[in-house]
Amino acid sequence: MSLVSFVFRPIIPSRDIIERNIARQRDRVQTIEKRSDILNPADWLMNYFAGSPTASGVNVNTSTALGVPAVSACVSLLADMMATLTPRLMRPAANGDEEVKNHPAVYALARPGDLHTGFELRQLMQTGVGFGGNGYARVHRASNGDPAELEWISPNDVTVMRNVGQRFITYQLAGMHTPTVILDRYDLVHIRGLSCDGIKGVSPIAQLRESIGISISQRESAGAMMSNGAKFSGFIEMQPSATEKQMQEVRAAWKAHQEGALNAGRTPVLWGAQFKSVAGMSAVDAQFLESRSFELREICRLYRIPSFLIGDTDKATSFGTGIEEQNLAFRAYSLTPWLVNWEQSLGYTLLTTEEQRAGYRFEFDREELHTFTLAAQASFISQMRTANVFSPNDARQWLGYQTKEVIGMDNNFAALNSNSSGSGAPQQLANPKLQPQNA
Repeated sequence: MSLVSFVFRPIIPSRDIIERNIARQRDRVQTIEKRSDILNPADWLMNYFAGSPTASGVNVNTSTALGVPAVSACVSLLADMMATLTPRLMRPAANGDEEVKNHPAVYALARPGDLHTGFELRQLMQTGVGFGGNGYARVHRASNGDPAELEWISPNDVTVMRNVGQRFITYQLAGMHTPTVILDRYDLVHIRGLSCDGIKGVSPIAQLRESIGISISQRESAGAMMSNGAKFSGFIEMQPSATEKQMQEVRAAWKAHQEGALNAGRTPVLWGAQFKSVAGMSAVDAQFLESRSFELREICRLYRIPSFLIGDTDKATSFGTGIEEQNLAFRAYSLTPWLVNWEQSLGYTLLTTEEQRAGYRFEFDREELHTFTLAAQASFISQMRTANVFSPNDARQWLGYQTKEVIGMDNNFAALNSNSSGSGAPQQLANPKLQPQNA
């Protein structure tokens, strides 16, 4: 009877997994939960109930900032732009980069889960960045470690922590719809805005609290102005012998028949008093309107958005003189940094270390930002064909049409006015002036 010996070979995890497990164990031991109290309230608690006080006397938080049209327009514009663009997974190939479509991360981004679509998830995350400086999405992984679903996490439910001497950032999730758990960036996509500590993004609302407070104060002043008769149009002069009761009666009659938006333009009728009007628009009124426009542009300046994109067409902006130049400047100086931020954050969490070293990366299709007229499209395709960059099928695919399985349709060197099937080499057109002359 032969004796068969078995050799046991233990499975050794990779170095990245070992370091991550050590960091998680250290987090569980060293992390101290910071509870909110009356003396040291949490940021989300102050933001929700009170907000930051301003010199104008208005408390500014996310709820009050939503009421400022310029802030809502800037945040929603960036959120909609980021949600509209589609992230693609690219990898190096022999003839250039190619798109990877059968990767678990691609499926998770296209269908994050049952709560939100891919558009809604990116919109929610960028909205959180626009108001609070941070956007989060939790990664739910399959048994083999592949990303399976993405869940949007409210920034108010996340506490970002970094212990002394620690090279990792941990996130404590605790909210009404989120069970208390501690994660790292392996399981949480973090889109961080402008940061001063490298841990959390700075809230644009906190940066703009004075401008937003002035805008809210001006809006309330304009509302009170309309409620009290649209503007101070004059004053009522009483007789020197008028009693206090008579002045009260005249004031009550004026308030009942002249003040308010519905009473604007009515002819005043007074007894025992004289109404004296003033100029139609004073310098104070003009300065009030100008200050409202200035605060609008001040808000656009922080978000790096041309004011014409949110409906301000009074003055030309510093982005350029034409609409096309301003759109190009917006894509280059405002949108492109956000695209790079998203691409690197998605790759950090959704791709393995081996995939990143192999050149895998996420990339937004920036061609979706280009809008051309029909004439501009025809001119662009003609130039690409002349430069032997596009084949006919390339041009059809760029326009969104299906390619054709016809001889010559994949030939980049076929002449534009030639019906040749194309052998792959450029063809010379006959020119009588270049033909040799017979002696």
